[in-house]
Amino acid sequence: MRIFSGSTFIAVATFSTIMPIISQQVSAQTPQQMEYERQQREYRQQMERQQQEQQRQQQLMNENARRQQEESRRLNAPAGQNQTPAYQGAPAQTAPRRPGPQIDATAATAGAEWVPASGYKDFGAAIYAARSTISKSGNFVRMWDMYDFKTARAIESKQFISLINQMEHDCKVARSRVLSTTAFSGHMGKGNVVISDRAPTWETVRPGSGTPAEALRKIACALK
Repeated sequence: MRIFSGSTFIAVATFSTIMPIISQQVSAQTPQQMEYERQQREYRQQMERQQQEQQRQQQLMNENARRQQEESRRLNAPAGQNQTPAYQGAPAQTAPRRPGPQIDATAATAGAEWVPASGYKDFGAAIYAARSTISKSGNFVRMWDMYDFKTARAIESKQFISLINQMEHDCKVARSRVLSTTAFSGHMGKGNVVISDRAPTWETVRPGSGTPAEALRKIACALK
């Protein structure tokens, strides 16, 4: 027969006394307390989902910036140099291409009325479209837009806080491309020009994705 020491017996007795009290307290939770805890759990889950989505959007932006830089280097390659795809899946080029002159984003959008876009998932930036800059050619529409970030971002260690882009949208096929992008050191396209680039490569716009490109394409193609 196993004999418990005095201290062991006291510990067991104390535990046996406390457990019913704890059980009573747990079972005594009011419906209001249970509902509050449920709401708190949902809130934490929602915040986690938003953080994951922001991280995903930032990764997409970084990837797009990388593609733009690679496309710019490819377009500026010396004549006769072997051309390679700017990224996986890009069509091979049989002849070197030369970029056209860089468009002055500030001059091109002077006097434009920036209308807030909607319907995209929050990723830390407000997005605006300049409807007055819309130009159409068949199924294609060109329009200037602007990204105004809540906090500074960086490309190649160069910080910026807003972007002004000229986009071309295909209103028949769900795709868009960047004709010109200019990064500024200040909000709403103000301050110094940090970087200016072109990346005329079509990107698929997946319907229902909630991306900025989808929201802007809807604005541009609304009158088609």
